[in-house]
Amino acid sequence: MEVIKKIGIIILIFTLILAIGNSTVWAADDDDDSSETVSTEDILQGATDFINQGSGNSPINEENLKNASDMIYNTLLAVGLVLAIIWAFFLGIKFMTGSVEEQAKVKESVKVFIIGCIVLFGAFGIWRLVLVLTQGIDDLSETSQITTIEIAKKI
Repeated sequence: MEVIKKIGIIILIFTLILAIGNSTVWAADDDDDSSETVSTEDILQGATDFINQGSGNSPINEENLKNASDMIYNTLLAVGLVLAIIWAFFLGIKFMTGSVEEQAKVKESVKVFIIGCIVLFGAFGIWRLVLVLTQGIDDLSETSQITTIEIAKKI
């Protein structure tokens, strides 16, 4: 065991020496004519130009994105609602026609069903809330004020 520890320590020390000794320098060659000095103002101007370049027209059409998100939301909500109703009918029929033991199993399934519905519809509620709040932030930047009543109206 001592030998393995010593070998591990030697490998660790060797790796650290290699890591410390390895240095990379990114500098212009003496033969290169692009050895001009760059000032802090040039760097800041380049950063400002980069930011301004990104603040132009966005390639994302916000209206199409909103429509697609609404379509996905409504479709998934409808599918979840239909599946929940079908499963509730199935559990109800099974409870009414089953024996005492089957009714006990159905009661356990109902607990899982209720938790699943809370998770499913809670997730859709959170999704809708996030969409409304992000739209509210956009409206806030445009109009300068939004109230909770306006958010509630959008929901």
